[in-house]
Amino acid sequence: MGAIVLGMLAVFSALALGYAGFRTIIGTIIIILLPFYLLFSNFNISKGEKLIFSIFAAIAIFPSLVYWAGFILPFRAALLGAFAAILLASFAFKIYFRKSQSV
Repeated sequence: MGAIVLGMLAVFSALALGYAGFRTIIGTIIIILLPFYLLFSNFNISKGEKLIFSIFAAIAIFPSLVYWAGFILPFRAALLGAFAAILLASFAFKIYFRKSQSV
């Protein structure tokens, strides 16, 4: 269901805004939403809830991390650092939950 919604959003943006709109939506999905979706996939919730939670978390947390890291680092490095931090957090949660289930 979530993939269908994101696919429809990408097609609509391609039709309405052209290739630039398509690239923007796909980039937003990959860079901003995917790490949060991976983070929420560690919890026992449905796919729709993961998608909605990742959208709202991405709206709130990702820009905040980039903003505050931008005081220390250049903007592109802050973007990359925030993306890497969220991906590392999702993999750390995955490892932690895997260890807690095996014990």
